[in-house]
Amino acid sequence: MLFSSASVFTSGADAPKTIPKKAEECVRLLSGLEDAVFKDMPQEMLGQLKTECRRTISERLRDPALNRANLKLEHVERAEFAERLTTVRAKAQEEAQAFAVRENERRKAELARQEQDRQQQRMREVADAIKAAQVQLASIKDELPKRLAAAAATCAEFDQTKESLRQREGRSPVLNRAWRPNICQNSYAERARRQLEQIEQAVEKMASDKNSLFRPRMPFLGDADPDKVKTEIEKMQETIRDMKNA
Repeated sequence: MLFSSASVFTSGADAPKTIPKKAEECVRLLSGLEDAVFKDMPQEMLGQLKTECRRTISERLRDPALNRANLKLEHVERAEFAERLTTVRAKAQEEAQAFAVRENERRKAELARQEQDRQQQRMREVADAIKAAQVQLASIKDELPKRLAAAAATCAEFDQTKESLRQREGRSPVLNRAWRPNICQNSYAERARRQLEQIEQAVEKMASDKNSLFRPRMPFLGDADPDKVKTEIEKMQETIRDMKNA
């Protein structure tokens, strides 16, 4: 506890404590176990090293939270203490390294699980998008023929009403804005059917590529959009009412 500190191998509240290398070196220096190593060092420099070590150790000895055994400096300077510290530090290093390995494996497993969860989520989103596209396609295939038939009937009524107004009141201002809409062109229904075929092919490709990493989108409906046809019909019906009331 006196010299323990956070491990350099890993972090976290559960990580085992280790003893810094400098603490071991200081204690061994003060105990005399390293005299042979420092025998050629000038005494003044060696004295400075010992003084710095004693100062650092004394600060920790004065901290009750660290010095629970109430050790004194003379206890720390004993060879037996230094040898014991070296043994404890070596064991602590081994435990910290083993903990770091376990933590690394745990983190890798967690990252792999998270990636698997993300992939499964993407697959669910892709499947949902495909299902929504298929449902929308079925609705378009059901609605479009009905809307095109209704458009053809409304176009015929539009032409008849406009001709009737022209004969009755050729200068009516309503005629200036009674333009024949695009959906009344002879080619519109054929364009809409071709567009629908392209949409069907795109949705089929979605279903065959369900392992895609990207969420598929419903293709542009264009002339095959039943709502577009409905909107144009409603505009024509409004113009027809205006022409009849003119």
